[in-house]
Amino acid sequence: MDMTKYAGKESQYLKAGDLGGKNPRLIVSKVSLVEFENDGKREVKPAINFEGKEKAMVLNATNTERMIRKFGSDSESWIGKSVLLGTEYYPKFDREGLTLQPLDISDDPDDEIPF
Repeated sequence: MDMTKYAGKESQYLKAGDLGGKNPRLIVSKVSLVEFENDGKREVKPAINFEGKEKAMVLNATNTERMIRKFGSDSESWIGKSVLLGTEYYPKFDREGLTLQPLDISDDPDDEIPF
């Protein structure tokens, strides 16, 4: 008997396991708000999409703060910016979660040596 219909559908949002142990550098293409229900309460969180990727990343408070500190509080200013994704173990939840490191142009590697 095929049990896949009971396994749930693939999430439209990025999860730590989707990275496969890699730390991709991606460009933000869109910022939106998504709504969830958590313990009967409605929650709204920011989510970012990346150029060339189907899944969006829902931002937790820490990753949102990182984006604000680096690129400002206006989400429009985040579009076109580079971020480095990774994972981190969260003991409180006993699982891996996504981390995000916003990058400046100055963080880009330069193949040409200036000296």
